Amino acid sequence: CNDDGEIRNTLVTSVKKLYEPNNDKSVVLQSSASATLYFEWEHAKAEDGGMVLYEIVFDREGGNFSEPVYRMASDNNGGYNHVTITHKQLNKIAAMMDIESSATGKFIWTIFSSKGINEVKAEETRTIEITRLAGFADVPIDVYVTGEGSEGGNDLSKAVKMKAIAGGEFEVYTKLTAGQSFYFADAIVGTPRQIYADGELLKENGTSTVGKTGIYRIELDFNVGSAVYTEVTHSDYSSVRAMPSYSIWIIPATEYGKPPANPSPSNLNPGEGINVTNSGCSKAKVESKKRLSGEP
Repeated sequence: CNDDGEIRNTLVTSVKKLYEPNNDKSVVLQSSASATLYFEWEHAKAEDGGMVLYEIVFDREGGNFSEPVYRMASDNNGGYNHVTITHKQLNKIAAMMDIESSATGKFIWTIFSSKGINEVKAEETRTIEITRLAGFADVPIDVYVTGEGSEGGNDLSKAVKMKAIAGGEFEVYTKLTAGQSFYFADAIVGTPRQIYADGELLKENGTSTVGKTGIYRIELDFNVGSAVYTEVTHSDYSSVRAMPSYSIWIIPATEYGKPPANPSPSNLNPGEGINVTNSGCSKAKVESKKRLSGEP
């Protein structure tokens, strides 16, 4: 600044040349955390001979970057003339471009150079083609079953919480009513995302139904965007609400008419008990490998 507080020597040149990736580069995204794509461009020059800052910007085909869809600083907080972007980040960017899961689409990218103000767009723009991951760009932390056909009905506060069994994977045993819509929400307050199953694929902004009223085991994997419904049969399961964090073991009588001694998970055969936890009947074994004597 000069004595009058005027900022001076803030001009930089535009980036003349983009190096990597090549124009129209086609990338099939991988779910591995180590999968990345490298972007590099020619250095710009600053009027004062000092450091230039860079941002990579993305826009829809036909856009002019006046309002880019996404932008991020290059490596070293904007100080390097390159950036490494993970496939998972690219998947999110592609989703912002309205490219559906597992679908292929194109968008454009370029570089802004600046001294922190007065940014200048590069002279070259390139197109990239991305095939998105099957899963969701933003994997939910919590998932609930709600809607008219669910156990809690349309009251979101009564939605049945699914159990997280791994990163992005959830399951629950719950009752669904035939012909009545239900969906999966990622929260029970505010305006949660509305997720549904279209066949075996998870999608957003819709609802699902089942053809038969019954108890179902629902397995969702947001990493690959899959949904599996399995109807539970030959079970005395009844609607189970959220409970405290202890477990209750419901033990059938033995052939002598008495429950086993010290009933615990360690001395139960498959199918001889139902573990009721705070996420519902999450470990129910619905088909016993051996029937107890006298069991109907």
